[in-house]
Amino acid sequence: MSNAHVRLLGPDLPNPLVLPVQPTDTISGLKEKALSNWPSGMEVPLLGQLKILHLGRFVNDTQLLKDCKVAEGETTAMHLIVKTQVSRPADAPSGSDDKVPKCSCLVC
Repeated sequence: MSNAHVRLLGPDLPNPLVLPVQPTDTISGLKEKALSNWPSGMEVPLLGQLKILHLGRFVNDTQLLKDCKVAEGETTAMHLIVKTQVSRPADAPSGSDDKVPKCSCLVC
């Protein structure tokens, strides 16, 4: 049994999630644990919507927790972000239309 933990913090969580982990677990496995321990009363996101940040960088799903300095007997803080999947309406202008401004500033 592991005595390593990851503390997931983020704007999409009302309280940090503290999860028991093994240093040999992957980031993908950490995301799965986060979903299985998702706070009740909140909409559970899809696995692909979860992004993990450690030391200011997004980490790859295949990366091992030990590569993120997760060690036995320690709690490591990471940030969890839920990326919302915004679908574009079919009648939305494409970025290739030269008559449509490319930004929302007042100058263009």
